[in-house]
Amino acid sequence: MPVVTLKQGDTTPEFEQELELDRELTGDESIRFYMEHEESGTLVVNQPVTEVKESQNQVVYDFQEGDTSRLDMHHAEIVITWPDGEVQTLPNDQNFEVEIVEPVNRDVPPEQLDRPDINVGVVDADQITAPTLQAVETLTGSVTGDQTISSLVGENLSVENGALTAVDTDTNTERTDEEIEDVVGALLAGSGATTISYDDQAGTLTISSTDTDTDTQLTDEQVRDIVGAFVTGGGATTVAYDDADNTLTISSTDTNTQRSNEEIQDVVGALLTASGAASIDYDDQAGSLTINATDTNTQLDPGHHNPTYDSDEDGTIDADVDNTNTTTDALTVGTSAELPMDARTDETANRSSSSWYQNTTGKPLLVEVTTSNTSGGRSALALHVNDTESDNRIGADSDVGDGADTTYATVSTIVPPSQHYKISGTGIGKWSETTIG
Repeated sequence: MPVVTLKQGDTTPEFEQELELDRELTGDESIRFYMEHEESGTLVVNQPVTEVKESQNQVVYDFQEGDTSRLDMHHAEIVITWPDGEVQTLPNDQNFEVEIVEPVNRDVPPEQLDRPDINVGVVDADQITAPTLQAVETLTGSVTGDQTISSLVGENLSVENGALTAVDTDTNTERTDEEIEDVVGALLAGSGATTISYDDQAGTLTISSTDTDTDTQLTDEQVRDIVGAFVTGGGATTVAYDDADNTLTISSTDTNTQRSNEEIQDVVGALLTASGAASIDYDDQAGSLTINATDTNTQLDPGHHNPTYDSDEDGTIDADVDNTNTTTDALTVGTSAELPMDARTDETANRSSSSWYQNTTGKPLLVEVTTSNTSGGRSALALHVNDTESDNRIGADSDVGDGADTTYATVSTIVPPSQHYKISGTGIGKWSETTIG
């Protein structure tokens, strides 16, 4: 791995590295540059990188004043914090190397520089060797002893107009690394979006390419990575993005032990069973439970089994059945059953003869209507109960009057929920209704 070399106090060249990554940089990452002085172990740089070249996975850090104040070798590394929180350090098997070298003494002004002349006096041939003169291009000064100097001409020295010149006798034709670098640096040239930068001092050749693709459409992989980093879990929900398999898994753990309405409906639907003439129909999709009962008793004669009801002062209703049929009936003749009921309400002001009403209480409704007949008059009432508003006369009628005294009579029945009912006739004295159950 090449060493980046700077003179003490310099801020250029910048630190530029192409990173070996298993995914592309997008610009949403946090990337920092760290540099530590090798000998002291002191951290001297902890800064974000100056530039990120996403298309080439390259990062650049421009050294700041004070970064290169310590001499000798430094260790450096790049630390990337990805959008999903993962941290990656590069390189992961060694360190980048940055060397800070001491500059020459720059504090002496030009007029104080020590530049002595080189004078050549009498020089014997055996005192001059080729290696001594290879570093000298031209020697000037007083030259004496022409015979001695002349004897060297043609070997490694030449004399022209009183000047002694060294002749390069090095027969080594192999070029140095610096010469090769200069040739290559001058040979290569950039074109189009590609640029070439040769730093002779640092001994580096940087080939860069600028992405000229104007297509801003994201790839499928880029979209997946963005969504994978964007979606996060919360509470009992977790999100797992597998970049390699291109899958995004959203999981939820239900910590609620309260049963839902659907679960309760399923339990009740499975719990109830029908018996005899009853049937149970549970519609899971509609969320309904229907209980039906079919009357299989074919022995009852509706004309002979109309019950009559008497309300007592103790808040109960006596139900009596008139049974003149010789077959078995649902109620034994002469028996009574006490039924719970709510307070009786006076509906006289809200009801009228020949008008239909409907039991909307959701419970059986006891309807009691009392006739009122003054002396010499006559009253006749009939009670109707049906599924629809159509006459269906039931029970005993009240027909009183023609006497000298005022007389009273009551017609009553229990109206099932949702049934329609009305009183026909004249002479309504009081209309009472009581909800049962």
